[in-house]
Amino acid sequence: MLLSKNYQIFGSKASYREVIRDLAQLNAVQVTILDKDYLCRPELVASAYEAFRATGIRPPLKMAEL
Repeated sequence: MLLSKNYQIFGSKASYREVIRDLAQLNAVQVTILDKDYLCRPELVASAYEAFRATGIRPPLKMAEL
């Protein structure tokens, strides 16, 4: 798998299982402010950011207009 191979290259201390658990916690909430819809997400937990880095994918924006 791409994640497991690249993740080892970055030398992370977290296990593959921990990374998957942290990625599963990634969520987003749709909010409306002044008649504009936005998608908001909380901070990435623990090793989730490392997973994005290992795969070369940019993490989702914290807030994006829909």
